[in-house]
Amino acid sequence: MNKIKVVLVAPARNVSGGPESIQQLGMALLEHHYDVKIKYIDGGIPDKFKDYNIPVTDAIMDDDDTVVIVPEVFTYLLKEFNHVKKVIWWLSVDNYISFLPESRIAKTLRNKSLPEWLSPLLMYRYRFSSRKQEFFDVYRFDDNKVKHLYNAEYVKDFLIKHGVLEESCYFLTPPISDEYINVDVNILKKQDVIAYNPAKGYEYLEPVMKRLKSLNSSYKFIAIKNMTNEEVASLLVSAKIYIDLGSFPGPDRIPRQAALCFCNILTSRDGAAGNHFDLPIPDEYKFNKQDTNLIANKLNEMLKNYDNEYVNFNEFRDIIIKQKNEYVNRCVRFIESFN
Repeated sequence: MNKIKVVLVAPARNVSGGPESIQQLGMALLEHHYDVKIKYIDGGIPDKFKDYNIPVTDAIMDDDDTVVIVPEVFTYLLKEFNHVKKVIWWLSVDNYISFLPESRIAKTLRNKSLPEWLSPLLMYRYRFSSRKQEFFDVYRFDDNKVKHLYNAEYVKDFLIKHGVLEESCYFLTPPISDEYINVDVNILKKQDVIAYNPAKGYEYLEPVMKRLKSLNSSYKFIAIKNMTNEEVASLLVSAKIYIDLGSFPGPDRIPRQAALCFCNILTSRDGAAGNHFDLPIPDEYKFNKQDTNLIANKLNEMLKNYDNEYVNFNEFRDIIIKQKNEYVNRCVRFIESFN
């Protein structure tokens, strides 16, 4: 057993891709015989994650041999410790920014059509409300004793712009599950179906759907919603395109899953999608999300020419598989750096 002990902190009420990444890290370290435990905030282990079998703890010992890894929305917890090795895993910078009081206040002012001069008054009130106080002290970016895990250059740029030293940053992207790495796809059975996530950018997708239907009423859009993992995989195997006009906080799972299922990908340019390192697909498949007609015309072209275009995503597929092969080694190298 390694001397280092690792405690992962995770939300109990969120089973999306970010929290699942925390489970994957725990599994990778357990496989290499680290003493790994997980602490859930505001509840017990979600049913979805029980099969990972990561030991659960309610307490974190403040000692020099313990590495505590928290997602960006729980950074305030690090103030409780003086001796542990502290790590922030930036699973979604966009989520972090949305939690900050200035973001929430600006959203409130917009939604209620209130004047901006009210912002300082609301900020003062927000600062002294008990539960929300923690987000004013969410993290001091000049504390370079803290290490940072990031999953995208978009995130690294954010950290460095806010004063984090580059040597304090470490790249770690959770891989796609084996069911997609080993997926069996028959190109000849692909259908004129466009899969999409209705939780991301739907207000921009809806007019695109109407425009494309006017070009060809036989095309189908199918939302990835209320589906089991098996149903999502089945949809992506049969679809020709996956479209995502939302913002990309990092290397989202569904676009990678879709690529391995030989879907062609069309996205916005927002967030991590704006650079080739984080989303390595040809630039011709990235659009400003307001360009309804351009997007609809491109989708029409992609469906008609699917057989000639899916090879344009071979580089993306190769990178995704490489991430899977390198992941465990990167996890171990990072933890070993604390010895």
